[in-house]
Amino acid sequence: MRAEADATVRAKKEKAAAAPVKKTRRKSKAAEPMRLKIVWAVKDHTRTIVKTFPFAYKAQAEAEAVRLTNSTTRDHIVDRQKVPFIPVDA
Repeated sequence: MRAEADATVRAKKEKAAAAPVKKTRRKSKAAEPMRLKIVWAVKDHTRTIVKTFPFAYKAQAEAEAVRLTNSTTRDHIVDRQKVPFIPVDA
């Protein structure tokens, strides 16, 4: 009886030693969400950004689009554009 019990204990130990060791993965830190701000972008007929204005200056952006349209005879539009917000450290 004793020999059988020792044999089963040995067999269990061998199986445990032969089993692959599971590697635990570390969770990576979630990246902070990027802050965005909206600016007014004056775009030409190919949707290429010609000039940008801060969000508060929509009237100036529209005036620039009209000026460029009249001077180049090609349509220019004003569109909102999201750009990364870069804080100014004081």
